[in-house]
Amino acid sequence: MAQRQLERVIDLATDRTLLADAWFWLSETSRDPGKKRTMLESSLAYDLHHAQARRSLAILDGKLNPAEIIDPENFSHAQSDPSQDTATKRFVCPKCGGKMTFSPDGSSLVCEYCNRNQSIQADTLLEEQDFIIGMATVRGHIRPTLMTTFNCQGCGADFMLAPGVISSDCSFCGSAHVVVLENLHELVEPDCIIPMVLQQEQANDQLKNWIRKNRIQIDSPPQPARGLYLPLWSFDIGGHVAWSGDRKQNKQVIHIKGEDIVSFNDIAIPASQTLSILLDRTLGSYDLVNAPVYDTRYLAGWPAKVYEIPMAKASLDAREKASHLIEGRIASKDGVLDNLKYSTAELFVETFKLTLVPVWVSSYHLQTHKYAVLINGNNGEVQTELPRRGLTGWLKDKLTI
Repeated sequence: MAQRQLERVIDLATDRTLLADAWFWLSETSRDPGKKRTMLESSLAYDLHHAQARRSLAILDGKLNPAEIIDPENFSHAQSDPSQDTATKRFVCPKCGGKMTFSPDGSSLVCEYCNRNQSIQADTLLEEQDFIIGMATVRGHIRPTLMTTFNCQGCGADFMLAPGVISSDCSFCGSAHVVVLENLHELVEPDCIIPMVLQQEQANDQLKNWIRKNRIQIDSPPQPARGLYLPLWSFDIGGHVAWSGDRKQNKQVIHIKGEDIVSFNDIAIPASQTLSILLDRTLGSYDLVNAPVYDTRYLAGWPAKVYEIPMAKASLDAREKASHLIEGRIASKDGVLDNLKYSTAELFVETFKLTLVPVWVSSYHLQTHKYAVLINGNNGEVQTELPRRGLTGWLKDKLTI
């Protein structure tokens, strides 16, 4: 009975949303995999972003295990079993047995004792993760991994440790006393990592040049830069946007409207609250498209900040960022549009990934206040907290004293 009614809807309906829903529910009545696939593909032909159809097709393709699907409205994350073992690697020099760390040349491990180099072959062939599938499961988009972390008693920051590392100094406050957690944290493994290429001496020089260029009279020398990796989510967003607005033409106001197809690649959102404002300012200078696939060897000798912002929350922020970009694009279309109105209802997150990016962190004191500094570990770009009135206001006050 239900099947016949759905078939009748398909024969008579003209609304694409209704047709997409009808084809999906019709697929639910079939047990034949071939027929089911045809019906799901028909649903997606009318609505490429139909979440239920995409999820069902992922199950049919073996990309999604039905047992892993959760109800986000009634979900509580069980803690990992602290007794569970985790596989680790030791980065040992094959020549002398010394400790090997990742060299900030972007491509090799180097022995701390005999300076032997071991190159890393970067793999950039990454297939980004389907957002619909990721949202359907508790563990997100990829295989969960149990990673050892440590917590700094000085500032409270949590860090992900490289395999085989049992302790580390804090990259934010420089504390040499850290607590190694005996239990393991269940984290989503990063998809990509942009290797560190800036040496500590170069990072320190970049900050000194920035201070000199801006003629800041700091109270004492800045803190030596400390290197680490910060996490960020990035999203591919597409769809179409309907808009309308008023444009003045020959002393007349003409109401115009239209619909644009939009596509954004790798809209990035910081995945940690620590230094997120400073990181956000330099996100555009990281090449996220060509970032190498994550390899634990890149973390040898370097701490990485644990992500704190869930992927679902970050996707909303990315969608909002895309909306602002669309507003600016439409507002300047064929001249300035007044009374602009637009709808992002048909804007969808397609894919996403988690990437670690390299930074150096430092700080300086100015008139007894401490200001944080973030230096891009890829190109040396300096981002810093500024005095409350900004550098211009501060310099003006200094010049009038």
